[in-house]
Amino acid sequence: MARILATEVAFENEESRLGRAALAVPVRERSANVIGELCLQGAVNRISPDSVDLVKFLKDGAQALRGLL
Repeated sequence: MARILATEVAFENEESRLGRAALAVPVRERSANVIGELCLQGAVNRISPDSVDLVKFLKDGAQALRGLL
């Protein structure tokens, strides 16, 4: 939990389905309250919280949604 709070990136590895992993980041409204999440799910060998490109992709997407929902 401390890692999620520090990085704002959640990761699950085969918890909901064998062979699948997921990354998620918060989506915020303009006032910074969390109102949702943006999630990416894929093959366990392709999804990792250490993947700088995937994390940046998700965070950029969440930023683009900020204030739209």
